[in-house]
Amino acid sequence: MNKPSVSQWSTAGIGENSRYEAWADVLNAHYGTWQAARPPAPAFNADVEKIHNGSLTLIKCICDPCAGARPERLARASREEFAAFQLVVAGRELIELNGTTIELGKGDLLVWDSTRAMRFEVTKKLSKVSLMM
Repeated sequence: MNKPSVSQWSTAGIGENSRYEAWADVLNAHYGTWQAARPPAPAFNADVEKIHNGSLTLIKCICDPCAGARPERLARASREEFAAFQLVVAGRELIELNGTTIELGKGDLLVWDSTRAMRFEVTKKLSKVSLMM
């Protein structure tokens, strides 16, 4: 059995003016390529824990309101193809897939495909767990 690798990241210790850019880098490294949209609030906080074992990756994420888009051209150009099972533990997130917007809240589960275009907007501090394979 493989030993999982665990990594953690946080905005704690990063200057307030650099936090969102650092978050955008983590977002792209963990969830594929996204165009992050800067939130209106000047302060931004996020914590991410990634557990990787073979072809499975579990990501625990807590973040302040933010938004991003994965246009079709980015989704098609992605180097990695994966399916993600995302469970919302707390907070609210709007997801736009195939021209339809859905609101996710505590207990909601979303399955998404990294090869498909989509948008997200975290409207209330979000805590989620994503299993990617």
